[in-house]
Amino acid sequence: MTSYIADRFTNLAFKHADIIRRSLDHLAWDFLTIDSIAPRRAGAFAGGTGNELDVLAANAHMSRSTI
Repeated sequence: MTSYIADRFTNLAFKHADIIRRSLDHLAWDFLTIDSIAPRRAGAFAGGTGNELDVLAANAHMSRSTI
């Protein structure tokens, strides 16, 4: 399934490079700091609450370079 999604994304990237670039810019902005919305939501999605949420948000923020 992952390769299917990656293949589709690659095809779209060539056809719609400007849209993909803007989307990636927005995604990067959402992960800009540990207190940004994306790391907090990723931590909550993983089931974190309280201090656990902080740890999971930090992990999501630190792994943003793999996006």
